[in-house]
Amino acid sequence: MITRCVLFSFAFLAVLVLAGCSDKTLSTVAKASSDIASANAGLGTTLINAQQAGTLTADQVRPILQVTLTIAQVDQDVNKAIAGLTALTPAQKTSILAQLQPIVQAVNSGIASTNLITNQSLKTTIMASLTAIQAAITTVSAVL
Repeated sequence: MITRCVLFSFAFLAVLVLAGCSDKTLSTVAKASSDIASANAGLGTTLINAQQAGTLTADQVRPILQVTLTIAQVDQDVNKAIAGLTALTPAQKTSILAQLQPIVQAVNSGIASTNLITNQSLKTTIMASLTAIQAAITTVSAVL
């Protein structure tokens, strides 16, 4: 339950940051952060519900749930870095790209961990969330 609350609070923080953007690049970063938080929250909820329903074991959930926690923390750090800004300097752009690297690594780890999941429908749902996070990172990388 705590994990679910943490994930949703990060999604809310991203929306608050997005509301204050006037620079197109900054808006793109904030929107991507919101998308990451939303997909990550959905992923966390899917994992928790699957374990509670007995569809996944704790050993299957644990590595991917750890991925969601890493993504949430990094996304929160990015939100803190862009909060209150009206534009991004070249140094801030470089810093944000560097900050996002742990998400890239976490998503890759999450994708590898789906090999533990035998339920194809659930695996597809989890992969969709991870793919959405990858797409948001790709969007940010393209504008920075």
